[in-house]
Amino acid sequence: MKTLSRYVREHGQLLLVRHAESCWNAEQRFTGWVDVPLSQAGRTQARATGRAIATTGIAIGAAFVSRLQRAKATLALLQQELPGHALPVTTAWELNERHYGSLQGAYRLIVSAEQGEDKLARWRRGYAERPPQLSRSDPAHPVHDPLYADVNPERLPSGESLQETRHRVAAYFTRMIRPQLLAGRNVLVVAHGNTLRALVMELEMLTVPEVEALEIGMAEYRSYRFDTEFEIVDKAVHDIRSADTTDTQAA
Repeated sequence: MKTLSRYVREHGQLLLVRHAESCWNAEQRFTGWVDVPLSQAGRTQARATGRAIATTGIAIGAAFVSRLQRAKATLALLQQELPGHALPVTTAWELNERHYGSLQGAYRLIVSAEQGEDKLARWRRGYAERPPQLSRSDPAHPVHDPLYADVNPERLPSGESLQETRHRVAAYFTRMIRPQLLAGRNVLVVAHGNTLRALVMELEMLTVPEVEALEIGMAEYRSYRFDTEFEIVDKAVHDIRSADTTDTQAA
């Protein structure tokens, strides 16, 4: 990482926020693309994140969020804490959580008992490990979800590795988000644990072992500044969770 003295103010600042706790996070279930709401604790976390961002004084010029309601609700709640909180918001399926295939809805404790802790860990944290695939004929597959009726069905996953998630997230970042930063706008991205792990890997050029060990907490936000070559010159990690909040880390 270069020194902060190389930072050029023409570039915008990037804020990455993981959505707050969902109902299934609280139950330690695999969530993926299942569209579950925030828990009550999650709603409190989202507002706290908004207050924390507001104290920095950063003027956010654009926001990007996944199509899943737990991310959209996190953005809406934290926006309420920001001065002049109306923002241009772009919603993108490419920022959705990693698709966990047929694991979606399963309780982690049951998967661990049936498949073993090592297999569970590889499915959750591994870079190249794919989860069991969801049949495209299954009503739960995103090809049958009206939310993605505008997306080429061939692009909708049946289950993804972190590596595959990285490819779609990095491509979207390069195409849609990076130009906003290069234009000098401060950008807020609200997404998911694996989406953001994939993006952090891309931005920070992490190795596979490093990204497999990376944890991003509920409602945590990361801030980045870049130089003229779009290399990171400053980053910070902000964990706003209260001491009594447990991060279950279920995606």
